[in-house]
Amino acid sequence: MRLFLAVPTPALADQLRVGLAAFGDIEIDAEQGVLALEKIRRADIDGLIIALDPAAPDHDSLVEQVRRDMPQLDVIVVGHDAALAKLREDKVRGRIFALLGLPLEPVDFFRTIRRLRERRAAAARGR
Repeated sequence: MRLFLAVPTPALADQLRVGLAAFGDIEIDAEQGVLALEKIRRADIDGLIIALDPAAPDHDSLVEQVRRDMPQLDVIVVGHDAALAKLREDKVRGRIFALLGLPLEPVDFFRTIRRLRERRAAAARGR
């Protein structure tokens, strides 16, 4: 499985990479800022992890652009509760795979990645 990280904070990016490495079979690509959207469009990825940064409003628009341009892509959004609140409706509608609060709770993170892997495996079997 290939995941793309659009995470502006090096510490959080490192935490996510370490967590994803525990699965052993996940390839990771990454980019920050406005360059992320172009790289996401060109990449063959199974999922996207976007960290919302209140100091970088382009991550908010990145979520919207990805939802509009690539609705089939599973998106996991990481952020503080206030930033995630406005995305809860998209989660309910199925436009966002998961919302994870900060600080990142390891159990929730691993459960979310496991669910994403199961979903991707089921989709691969259905082809």
